[in-house]
Amino acid sequence: MLKLLSSTANVQIADIKEGFTPLHAAALRGHEHCVRVLVSAGVNISALTSQGKTALQVAEENQHHGVAHVLRNVMQGSVAHGAAGCP
Repeated sequence: MLKLLSSTANVQIADIKEGFTPLHAAALRGHEHCVRVLVSAGVNISALTSQGKTALQVAEENQHHGVAHVLRNVMQGSVAHGAAGCP
């Protein structure tokens, strides 16, 4: 992921079928470190899927409490950044 972010990869792009951004995908899978890296890269945390869900909602629906906590902190303006452990 760090290689993609250091290149010209568009981390805001959503897939056509479900409208998932990389942030939604990381939230779905519970990849807290990836969520932190994407947030540090400036992704839109308010982006919606084709079903109208934010990454926070996706994390909550899938019981990824750590990811949900990070996203809530970002929304409140406080997040710790770090890339360790991001696949």
